[in-house]
Amino acid sequence: MKSIRSIPPVQIYVIHQMHDREPNEWVVKCWTMIYGETLPEPVETAVCSSLFLARSTLPKGLIRQPKSIKDDPSIVEVWL
Repeated sequence: MKSIRSIPPVQIYVIHQMHDREPNEWVVKCWTMIYGETLPEPVETAVCSSLFLARSTLPKGLIRQPKSIKDDPSIVEVWL
């Protein structure tokens, strides 16, 4: 059985539509989860003018996850 400490970090990419900044501004943030805990602050990886452009900044090979009803309303997509 593997130790939880041997599990590599997981990067979770979240695309937000930032209505409070600009209505057509899409922000990609990367959250890192280590040992089952999410690091407290995400890294903003891109600011784009469309959802298509925001998606194009994501690393290849990610899988889109369904949104949770508990997610912040600004969240458009979540990728693992």
